[in-house]
Amino acid sequence: MIPIEEKTDETEEIKNLAVELDATRNQMQKAINWGANWFFIIAVLSVINFFFSRFVVNYGVSKIIEKQYQPSVPVLFLLNLCISVLFAAFGVCARKKYLWGFIAGMILYGLDAIGLLSMKDFWGFAFHLLILFLIFRGVRALRVFEKIEQKGYFQPPSL
Repeated sequence: MIPIEEKTDETEEIKNLAVELDATRNQMQKAINWGANWFFIIAVLSVINFFFSRFVVNYGVSKIIEKQYQPSVPVLFLLNLCISVLFAAFGVCARKKYLWGFIAGMILYGLDAIGLLSMKDFWGFAFHLLILFLIFRGVRALRVFEKIEQKGYFQPPSL
């Protein structure tokens, strides 16, 4: 039979580990959300940018369409708005821990960065690369989170 004092120490140790794991889980969740939130920031800044024009957050695709086809202002605004909604949707999916939301958003934003580079907008391209790096940190956190969760470490301890 295990002495009561020994059992209490073991229970206390399990509780301490549970607290540490909970703190780790919260940190991982914050890192995932931080990466996902950049999709919302992209969306909002791009809509604002439409009104103040030529800020570094502008979409490369809208610049290309503007140069090639010279659409009316409402058409260009609608295009920017649709793309912004798409990035916001990627943000929602990424916050829900869907890896594909991160990946699809990064691919689209990366293609947009290439569009900026093709137009020799180096500041816009550099800004896109920075944001892609910050989003990638969220991807990395999500992958670690999933590995830890698969091993069952985030499950509440049974006492």
